Amino acid sequence: MKLFWKLFCSMVSVTILACALGGFWLIDGQFRTSLEMEVETLNEENDMLRYALSREAEGQVLTGREALSELAAGVTLTAGGRTVAFRLSDNTGTELGGNHSLPPELDAAPLISGLSENQRGWMLRRVAEGAYVLHGASALALADETVYLENCRDVSALFNQRSAQYQSFFRVMLALIAVVGALSLFVSHLILRPLDRVSGAVRRMAKGCQRQ
Repeated sequence: MKLFWKLFCSMVSVTILACALGGFWLIDGQFRTSLEMEVETLNEENDMLRYALSREAEGQVLTGREALSELAAGVTLTAGGRTVAFRLSDNTGTELGGNHSLPPELDAAPLISGLSENQRGWMLRRVAEGAYVLHGASALALADETVYLENCRDVSALFNQRSAQYQSFFRVMLALIAVVGALSLFVSHLILRPLDRVSGAVRRMAKGCQRQ
């Protein structure tokens, strides 16, 4: 009987562990791939904004921060049916201009510190319960100083989708445990039944020898 339960538990444990690891690996891999694509889009939008600002600045004499604010106000970028949120900041993170669409919780300082001209970076930021954005920035020279162009993308849907996939996978795992458990009981019984017969025959033979 002990062998039966050892065989049963081993079959169930190995099957469930393999399925669980495979499922979580697939879900997490899909999430990471989607997030990398969002980062690429974030960087592309930042590049397009840099180009638009450069074109807008052509032929203008930019003196003072008011000029930078006016410059930013003249730039609009639409992508995927939405207006791309952006702002210009100085090296302290103070906003100089933009379309005022970035979440106010996004502090520029942690992202722009250490960025030199023509460099860019990004961070994944949680702005509210269940709300996440990719926060990107690049350094560029305007009005005889280095300013920082920030933009962001809402990626909350990726996290919601991953959470929904984990919940669905958990329900599938519960059903799988029940099915694998039933199959393991049947297979364990099928495998051990010949052994039980041999064991019974040996015991009967042993009793016969003892009587003699």
